[in-house]
Amino acid sequence: MELDKRGAELLFQVLTEREEKNSVAIASNDSFGSWTKTFTDPRLCAAVVDRLTFGGNRTRKC
Repeated sequence: MELDKRGAELLFQVLTEREEKNSVAIASNDSFGSWTKTFTDPRLCAAVVDRLTFGGNRTRKC
């Protein structure tokens, strides 16, 4: 899924505000490296990954 710049910024804002208050769960079949397809701005993509992984737990399918 590809988001336009505004959509990516809005999703980032939602994730940022949510993680400040409670947990966030995201499921994806893609590695973080391929998230640039969704978040086409590399800096925004890095910020989203940072927000989701800081102090978090990653679970991988075996």
